Amino acid sequence: NMSAKKRKKGTGGEVLSGGIVTVPLPNGNGKIRARSIEAESTASIFSIGGKWVEKARIYVWIHWIHAGFVFLLLLTGAVLYVPLLRTWFIEYRGFIRQGHAVLGTVYFLFVLLVIPFIIRYLQRHRKWTKTFHICLQWVLGLGWMASGVYLWINDTSYLGVRQASIFVHDVLSLFAVVWISGHIFLWVLQRKGKKQA
Repeated sequence: NMSAKKRKKGTGGEVLSGGIVTVPLPNGNGKIRARSIEAESTASIFSIGGKWVEKARIYVWIHWIHAGFVFLLLLTGAVLYVPLLRTWFIEYRGFIRQGHAVLGTVYFLFVLLVIPFIIRYLQRHRKWTKTFHICLQWVLGLGWMASGVYLWINDTSYLGVRQASIFVHDVLSLFAVVWISGHIFLWVLQRKGKKQA
């Protein structure tokens, strides 16, 4: 049934119903079955450390690691920003501030590390929505890092620059909360739509 099964061109794999893909192993010894990240995901696989890993799984890990970093940064940032939370955690404010700075640095290094993977992903999925969303994450990351570094140095020699850094850092964070909330809301609606289909 061609509606339930279609062959991926150039890979020798097949896409079954429900987003399941079958992919021939490079050594020719049979096939593997796996759930693709989305219907149009590539059915090819590649080797890391001698183990064959689905490309789709790499993108899933990148997505969730990125989400974890952003969640922790927003959480620790909220403790430093919201007056009520600052009062509750006043004894740990210095520790939370340093942890926030370390998290931000590691997050920025992570974003730089995955750039080659993201570029390949965008080349394969040429949708303006995906490109816009990913580029927006990079803009947020750069803005957070640039303003955050100055706030971490805590130089009061240029008060205007410091105030501008605080404003940029806070506005980007508040925008990220709204954007992520919308992103999750649309994902939930999409999941419900698929279950009803």
